[in-house]
Amino acid sequence: MSGAILVFGFAHGAPMLDAARFVQGVGGACAAAGGLAWLAAAAQPQHRGSTLGVALGSAVGGALLGPIIGALASRVGIGPVFAAAAGIGVCLMVAVLLLGPAPTTEPQRLRRVVPALSDPGVAAGMWLTCLAGLAFGVVDLLSPLRLADLGAGADVIAGAFLGAAALEAVLSPAVGRMGDQRGRLVSVRLSLSAGVVVAVLIPLVKPSGALVVLLVVGLPAFGTLVVPAAAMVSAGADRLGVHQGLGFGLVNLALGIGQGVAALSSGAIAQASNVVVPFALLALAFAVTLALLTLPGRRLLVRTGLFTRPLS
Repeated sequence: MSGAILVFGFAHGAPMLDAARFVQGVGGACAAAGGLAWLAAAAQPQHRGSTLGVALGSAVGGALLGPIIGALASRVGIGPVFAAAAGIGVCLMVAVLLLGPAPTTEPQRLRRVVPALSDPGVAAGMWLTCLAGLAFGVVDLLSPLRLADLGAGADVIAGAFLGAAALEAVLSPAVGRMGDQRGRLVSVRLSLSAGVVVAVLIPLVKPSGALVVLLVVGLPAFGTLVVPAAAMVSAGADRLGVHQGLGFGLVNLALGIGQGVAALSSGAIAQASNVVVPFALLALAFAVTLALLTLPGRRLLVRTGLFTRPLS
């Protein structure tokens, strides 16, 4: 991952950049799945939500820092910024070596996760993670463009995402603790409800100052959804005897699918219609998911055969 980041900062030509991005994605997926699995194995089950909340708050906050990195690169150059990021990766490698070995278990083959996909907790956690990925893809692509259309400069755009990342870093552990103490569906419903409102308002709010406030306060609604979702997948992996590394591989897969679909489609949809439409579709997806998490919605899922038992 660090090597690919360094190459990406200095390479020229689409083939080399595409190859570096692919390698970076593979390395990042391995680092994320391995790190979260290590953390989940070390945490007590009753405190797993709050523990993952700290880690995922950092991860999601890092994803939201993308526009800030872009603003910094526009000032000092792409090469130095990517070289610094690669240096951080080297420091993390040294830190991991100094920590000693992670908890080990018997290795499992990939096919072990196939039966887990029909488990209500795992399936629901993957869908919620995918939904968060969809939100990240739409927001990261279209929100900076909307701010720019309203006259905001690169520094203002970066500040909006930095503020949202800081708030999310604070909220994610609290959301994890809420899931541990009151049940994960409580925090999921809160995130989904807030996500509907934020997705509807982003393409409508003006001027740029008001939109900045909305982004700072509202974007954590999308990111905090990953915390209970990952905890649901982790708990399902425990229940089914699936290795935590494979479980968090599913989390990565769901998040990547959501971000990829949104990145490929939201810009094209906005260009073919207007910026309101992709955000309206995102709000609809959040609203439908929220409806399915009500008691009648969960009974409907059981009756349709998607789940063999209600989601708890």
